[in-house]
Amino acid sequence: MTPWIDAHNHLHQIAGSEAVTDLAGLARPVLCVVNGTRESDWQEVVDFVGLHPGMRMAFGWHPWFLHEQTQGWETRLREILLRFPEASLGEIGVDAWKQGTPNLKEQRTVLRTQLRLAADLDRPVTVHGLKAWQALLEILIETQPGPPATLVHAFGGPVEMVPHLVRLNGWVSFNPYFLHSRKSAQLATFDAVPLERLLIETDAPSMGPPVELAEWTLPGGRTGHPANVALAYRAMATRRGIPEVEFVEIIAGNFARCFGQARDSQAGSSPSIISSSAPAASNPNTPVT
Repeated sequence: MTPWIDAHNHLHQIAGSEAVTDLAGLARPVLCVVNGTRESDWQEVVDFVGLHPGMRMAFGWHPWFLHEQTQGWETRLREILLRFPEASLGEIGVDAWKQGTPNLKEQRTVLRTQLRLAADLDRPVTVHGLKAWQALLEILIETQPGPPATLVHAFGGPVEMVPHLVRLNGWVSFNPYFLHSRKSAQLATFDAVPLERLLIETDAPSMGPPVELAEWTLPGGRTGHPANVALAYRAMATRRGIPEVEFVEIIAGNFARCFGQARDSQAGSSPSIISSSAPAASNPNTPVT
C-alpha cells in the first residue's frame, strides 16, 4: 500500500512516546523524513531511524541553534552525510522571527555553506524561512547551481515567490497548521503551487492543526502529533478536488522526484515506518495522555 509521506518532522524529539506507536493504527503506513537541527541531535536521529527502518534521515544546522556551532562543524556535517548516503540535508535556513537567533548576515553565511555542501554531495535539502522568505529566495538564487532539489517546509511566503521556487527546482510542503482560520490567506497560497511540486508534512512535534480539527493530540493537548498527517492529506486532497486515493499516489511520486528513490538505503523493502499490521493504537478521537 502506498504510504502517507510526512516529508518533514522531528520525531526523534519524541522517541519512545505513544505518538510514534500511534502511527500503527492509521489506515496507511507512514514514511517520514526525520530532521536534525544541530550537531547535538544528529545521533538521536540516527538512533531513532535505526529503530524504524524505512524512515529517512536528514542532518543540518537550523538557524535557531547556530550559537552552538564550534570550529570544524562543516567537516563534521560532511562526515555524517557521507556516512549515510541516503540522508538529505536539513533542517537548514534563515529566520527573522525567533528572538536570540544570530543576525541574518551570519545565518546567510551558514546557509550558503550548507547549500554548497548539498550540491557537492548531490543531496536534497529542506529549508526554513520564517519571516525571512525574501532572504531565503536570494540565497537560493545566489547559490545556483544548487542542490538537486529543495523542499521549502511549512511555506509561509508570498504567492509571488512560488514560481521562483519552482524554477529553482523547489518543492513546497503543506502543514495542517495552515488550517487555522487566522492562516486562511496563507492557505490560499498553496493553490498556486503546481500539483507536481506539492508535498505534505507535520513538523511534529512542533506545528499542529487547530484543536477543533486535530484527530490526535500530544500530552497537554498539543496538536503537533505525527498521526495528523492523515488530516493534512485529506484537507489538501479536498481543497484540490482530487480523490484521496489518487492524491496519495501523486504525493508519493512527487516525493520520489524530490528526495530520490535511489538515495533510499531500504530500496526494495517496504517504505513504512510502522504499518497497520503492528499492534493497534488507541482510538484516534481520544487525546494521547
